[in-house]
Amino acid sequence: MSQAPVVFLHGINMVAYDGHELNICAGGFKFAKERGFGGEMYNFRNVDGRYYGHVEIMPRKINGVPRPVSVHLEKLGASKSAKFLDGVLVIWTAPCHDGVGREVVGWCRNATLYRHRVTPTGKLKQARQFKDSDAGEKFDFDYRVVAKESDCRLLHPDERVLKIPSYPKSVKGVPGQSSVYYPFNQTSDEARNIRDRVLAFVDKGIAKPFKRRQPRKASAGRQQDPERRKRIENAAVEYVKAHFGEGRNGLGYLIESRERKIVGYDLLMTKGDVALCVEVKGRSIDDVAADFSPNESRKITAHQLGKFGDGDYRVCIVTDALNERGKRQLHHFRWWPEKENWIKVDGSDVLHFRPSGATVATLDPNGPGEDGKDI
Repeated sequence: MSQAPVVFLHGINMVAYDGHELNICAGGFKFAKERGFGGEMYNFRNVDGRYYGHVEIMPRKINGVPRPVSVHLEKLGASKSAKFLDGVLVIWTAPCHDGVGREVVGWCRNATLYRHRVTPTGKLKQARQFKDSDAGEKFDFDYRVVAKESDCRLLHPDERVLKIPSYPKSVKGVPGQSSVYYPFNQTSDEARNIRDRVLAFVDKGIAKPFKRRQPRKASAGRQQDPERRKRIENAAVEYVKAHFGEGRNGLGYLIESRERKIVGYDLLMTKGDVALCVEVKGRSIDDVAADFSPNESRKITAHQLGKFGDGDYRVCIVTDALNERGKRQLHHFRWWPEKENWIKVDGSDVLHFRPSGATVATLDPNGPGEDGKDI
């Protein structure tokens, strides 16, 4: 494991961190929740081969005395007078979309970490400038982390499989309300567990869950569809398995088929702390649409209400599933509570559900950020 100074920095959840995105997950960050953006929006923007990371440290008082808004570099081995520290492993975390805990979204090795915020100038200032057209305000976002692009890794949303759970205030030494967490300054068993799991994930790609999930009991088999529809469905399922699975180009999820069990989804995929319950729909043509059985619709609704206990329900629609047009494509949707919509993981499209006999889902013509109708 890495012996470098290590710090966890917490911010809003985004897909690319390279500019404004409509569908952020702000968690407890009030400014970002109200305005729809934050300084983290440029954390992975390449400026002359470097990334410049922002972390928002909220002012706090101890015994009524204001606490300086700064990174405590002395906790990482620097002197109390040091203005910055080199060679730091910065691990970026963000609120989970289900509102419970944090997830690791990326990291920067060999980073320079500054005690106080640094105001950008010149070309860098222009690259980190954002104009809020709604409010008529312009923001020049500062930074506290600098690292080479080659030393950094931003995880795709499907790769963000290591979760740091929420803890009650009575549990000491674990990530809490602060945006800055110093893992090697904590001695509790929980803190060591968090630190070891996160570093194993960063160093070796190992994401061990806190506890083993028990498989559900088998249910009755499903009725098969006509031959061509079955071939389309099978091709779609295999394509999704190849994308998420342990093959050469897969994401390394363990996949258990639930297709023959009446559980409301086709695949249970696990990796680290993540359990994805994926309903797969295949299309012979290029339009993104699907119909859902009453049982599937009930599971989708339960997930929207926070009452689905199997895992994180996902909808994967594979268009041109048989690749007859050479345009086969996976469209992966998740529930975003803050937007109250099913939105593609890259934030580009909204899946609009409407009841019509069997529930039907199509792309919302209004797109992300607009109000949609749910089941």
